[in-house]
Amino acid sequence: MKKLIVKISSAMVILLAFCTFTAATIEDKMKIQVDYVPIQTVSDFEINIPYSCVQKFQNGKQGIFYTEDSDGLWEKESSVFSMEIFPEEVKGNFVIVETSQKMIVGYSSQELEEGMKVKKVEP
Repeated sequence: MKKLIVKISSAMVILLAFCTFTAATIEDKMKIQVDYVPIQTVSDFEINIPYSCVQKFQNGKQGIFYTEDSDGLWEKESSVFSMEIFPEEVKGNFVIVETSQKMIVGYSSQELEEGMKVKKVEP
């Protein structure tokens, strides 16, 4: 009887570990993919970004999306945040923006919302 209980318990532990690994893998695959744009630093609080990164929010204001890294359960996680901007100067396809953020989102696989977990597009 003891051997049967040990075998069943061992099988349950292995099954639980497999399900946990599978759930973590699926969660990672479901994250929205984003790509960052190259920026040019103008000063400590101004950067030059492509004008295509500036988006109209639902409230009619202009803004950009950027990501911040935080410590997750297993690894670092990136979350997306929005910031209202007032473009300082437009030079062709580029705009000078007052911010010190460095990870500006230029592309996303889906529409972004504040606080979403995202991952960088793999080349």
